Amino acid sequence: MPGRRRALGVGRAESVPDVRPTLLGVVTLSFLLLFFLLATGTGWRWGTVPLAVAGHGAPPAAGVAGALPGHRGPVRDVRVAVQPDGTLDVRFQARTTDIAAASTTDEARAWTLPPSRGGPDVAALRAAVDRLRGLDPAQDHVVLVPRDAADSEEVMSLLDVLRGPDDAPAFRDVAVEAGG
Repeated sequence: MPGRRRALGVGRAESVPDVRPTLLGVVTLSFLLLFFLLATGTGWRWGTVPLAVAGHGAPPAAGVAGALPGHRGPVRDVRVAVQPDGTLDVRFQARTTDIAAASTTDEARAWTLPPSRGGPDVAALRAAVDRLRGLDPAQDHVVLVPRDAADSEEVMSLLDVLRGPDDAPAFRDVAVEAGG
């Protein structure tokens, strides 16, 4: 409904346009856009990184990107722990097959790599990773347990060895567990 108002300081009145039809159109359009926004939204969160906390001897969590629910190869549950003095303990389960008895058994194996210059021997770890990859090239999961006194440079050097180069990765799924 158009109205009339009197301009301040001017003796004449001017007409005011009716804005109700325009306001009704804007409100209707906003409700339609809200419906389409809700109908097409996926609810996915963008920019998140899935993390898995490794348990003692447990396989990676199911549903985590890149995690295998249970490796069936000859080498399983690979775990590299750094002792307080820098000694590396590489522990894993090796599946052996006795063809004559037609049976398979899992054996717990451990390699102890002595420290080098007060810290973990990175070259010895690289050789151990190559040996593990020779036993089971399909194994992609390893758990690293750094020592409590480890600095970031030490942890990153161990991760670099376990991950391997980009063109020939050793372990694609490396979980870091708190030491202790």
